Amino acid sequence: MKKVLLAMMVFLVLFVGRVMAQEQGSDESYQDLLKNYRTYQALLEVFNTQKSQYLTYQTVESQAELLSSSKNLILTQIDSLTAYATFVKSLLAEATKVLNYKENYLYVMLDEQIAYLESGKNKVLDLSSFTAVNEEASDLQSHYQKISNFGYQSKASIELAGASKILANIKIETDKIKNLLEQRNSDEARVLAAKEKVSGLEKEIREAEDLLNQASNNLKNFTKDQNYVNLSQEIRRLIDQAVEKFSLIVAGEKDIVFSLK
Repeated sequence: MKKVLLAMMVFLVLFVGRVMAQEQGSDESYQDLLKNYRTYQALLEVFNTQKSQYLTYQTVESQAELLSSSKNLILTQIDSLTAYATFVKSLLAEATKVLNYKENYLYVMLDEQIAYLESGKNKVLDLSSFTAVNEEASDLQSHYQKISNFGYQSKASIELAGASKILANIKIETDKIKNLLEQRNSDEARVLAAKEKVSGLEKEIREAEDLLNQASNNLKNFTKDQNYVNLSQEIRRLIDQAVEKFSLIVAGEKDIVFSLK
């Protein structure tokens, strides 16, 4: 049980830390997660001491103390998973600006997991044997995996929403440039060159849009049997390709605007 819980705790701290490096705000749940992780580390020391005492003395008292430590470790993991799921929800809300979030699949799934975790605390307190503790830890592992999958899906959704917003802004700026060119003397060499360049940039825009559409379709058509890490990485790869095109488009638009001054 100890190895499983420790692996889960380390993953949550590192995964959320990577997301935090990309997204600003929503750090309250992350701070809660760090606090729970520090609590877990402290409880782990107590657990190891009491486990050693139990294996040495095999007394009723040492068994009771070890059982209590095991339950406290599980409760700390429940708090950490809850903090993580809450953190992901808050990031989704900020990134997608969803007003009625209950209509969103990921929000609903995260809400269900949070509700399950909260309801499980009393059950943990009532555990009366090591067998029951191990069964609860195994059950918690399955919910950890679900929440982890939702986290990867959410990460991909957030990145996709950000890239889509950039594309929308680029389209607006491109339309402004096209309108500006229509107001200029169409026989002027610089205007003709600018129009040709805009045509090339629009091709890049379409290709970037195709990449984002592919990423969106991959996200929509996932199945429960998919590897969510690979799914997230593939979507990130498509978005990165689109972002490279964004840079070329923006640089081209700046050149056009500068040439028309």
